[in-house]
Amino acid sequence: MSSNNDTTPDFAVDHAIFYCVSAIAEGMSRSQYLASVPAALVNQGDQFLGMMAPEDQHKVAILFARQIWNSCPIPASDYHRDPLPKPRRNEKCACGSGLKFKQCCLNLPPIPFDDLPIWAYLLEVLSEDQLHAALASKQIPLELYAEIGTEWLEDGKPTKTVRLLEPLFKEGLKIDPHLGYAMNVLCDAFDQLGHFNKKTKFLKRIASSNTAVSGDAWQRLTTILIDEGDLKAAAEAFKQAMRSQPEDPNLASLEVLLMIRQGKDDDHIKQRIRFWKQKLRRWGLENEPIMALLETAEVNPQSAFVAGIEHALDPAFIALRQWISDVLQPREVSAYGMHIMDLLEDDDVQADSKVAHNHAPQRREGILAPPPDIQEIERLWHELLPENKPFLTQSLEQPEAWEQTKWLSFLQQNEQAADSLSILDDLVAILEGFPEIDWMGVADGIFEPIYDRARAILLKSIDAQGADITLPWPAMENRPALRLLYQRAMQSGVPGMPEEKQNLEELIKINPGDNHGVRTLLINHYLRTGDDSKALELAHAYPEDILVDLKFGEVLAHYRLGHQKESEALLRKAHYEHQLIARTLWRKRVKQPDLDPYGVTMGGEDEAWLYRTDMRGVWESTPGALQWLRKITS
Repeated sequence: MSSNNDTTPDFAVDHAIFYCVSAIAEGMSRSQYLASVPAALVNQGDQFLGMMAPEDQHKVAILFARQIWNSCPIPASDYHRDPLPKPRRNEKCACGSGLKFKQCCLNLPPIPFDDLPIWAYLLEVLSEDQLHAALASKQIPLELYAEIGTEWLEDGKPTKTVRLLEPLFKEGLKIDPHLGYAMNVLCDAFDQLGHFNKKTKFLKRIASSNTAVSGDAWQRLTTILIDEGDLKAAAEAFKQAMRSQPEDPNLASLEVLLMIRQGKDDDHIKQRIRFWKQKLRRWGLENEPIMALLETAEVNPQSAFVAGIEHALDPAFIALRQWISDVLQPREVSAYGMHIMDLLEDDDVQADSKVAHNHAPQRREGILAPPPDIQEIERLWHELLPENKPFLTQSLEQPEAWEQTKWLSFLQQNEQAADSLSILDDLVAILEGFPEIDWMGVADGIFEPIYDRARAILLKSIDAQGADITLPWPAMENRPALRLLYQRAMQSGVPGMPEEKQNLEELIKINPGDNHGVRTLLINHYLRTGDDSKALELAHAYPEDILVDLKFGEVLAHYRLGHQKESEALLRKAHYEHQLIARTLWRKRVKQPDLDPYGVTMGGEDEAWLYRTDMRGVWESTPGALQWLRKITS
């Protein structure tokens, strides 16, 4: 079964196995199976039978079919095996020859199944209902759960994947050494659901569990920490990965990536590459892809990881990356015009924004207006790439753009496209739709220049007005800029670090209506870093906010500042409106509810769970806070 060549015996055996297993999955009884399957194998002219003498083909087909039946879990038997009785020496042979078994098929050599992974075949032919029954039977080998989870992920069912795989890693259970792959699939499911904090917490628990998959967890944590820019913690996680699995070849590429991000000089990186190459040769892995990657890295470490997969990338992607580097980044920034509206604070429902941002009673709102030459560029651009701006605050992926790339030629012929906020917004959507954008290293350095240029255009446009201007989200002309500024804030800065605070504060200052909801991230940042006064100031700017982070964040800030009366009154009000939050916070263990990747139920178990995931650690680190919370709300 190792060959992909349809003319080889391996492929023929593979085909025959699938035929037998499919018949079993369809619910054939023993007698039906034995009466029809061997004859069908002969009539189909399967390649491995065709290599035998005609008089042996029927015998081997029966022997083969019997072996598959005996090896295969039977759906009608709750996925236990139901082996056929082996003929006794003096009984008639099962092949129908009329001879005694000892005179017939007893001496035929067994079919070389090479440790047949029969469950892998069966899983491919089971219906969805049968698969659920097989899982309920607890008969499927644990190492195959990851394959099932992967298939569900590809079908867009991350919640089902989590339900399947998470119990395998339950605290207190002995973790099977074959579950490294399942751990990674579970992490991918967390990513699809947006449960990044939960994924990190899960990996830390597995990494510290001193089990056979601890090394896999340390490696994944290292990658996460590198992506977040926490290189000190990434280096420590990598050391732990080395201790756990010192002979894992994947450590070679991970260490090179870490050293590149740490800014190590090329000579130091090349020295470590030579060390790993020697190890890989000793392990007999000189012909593996990792060795080719190290060879590339030894020549030019900085471009190693993208260069190692360059041949597999769409040339259009490589050309776009080059355009960003050669045209977009060095190009001088020009300001947009702006239509200004002078408003009194009373004209706006959200008048309290002046509390947080010290606005004067009269404020100015702007609507961005691209210069005439940029308007013409945008008109021509949208003739090639029809305008499909999302109504929502985030980009809408455009994978279809890679099927036909006239837009790329347009960029190469019109450098002014780099001055258009609308086109920059489209480029992010196009890049997010690139099929290989999630490959390691592919996205490195490609989004940031777009975000930074959009921010520079926006700030220059505001500065040109000579005063602070806010940009309302309802104005369609402002949405590309605000969307890009939001995405920049989400992708730059580690939670709790100064960059996060600066990016979020800037976004709220420009769009105090905060249509992106970053005030929840900002108030949580203030509380994590102990800036309780700032947390209160932000909460007061949105007094009737429905978001749970603002309500309970204000409660916690008052509590930490010693405002007993205010904190208790606010807690009672917040608890009345969100009755599950307090209980979900103070309980030591809470079962995760079903989560919808497309939204949160206000007042629901999912809302409470997500707030607990983000903020329980902050409440727990505040002396007496959880006990007080329980006392007031019980």
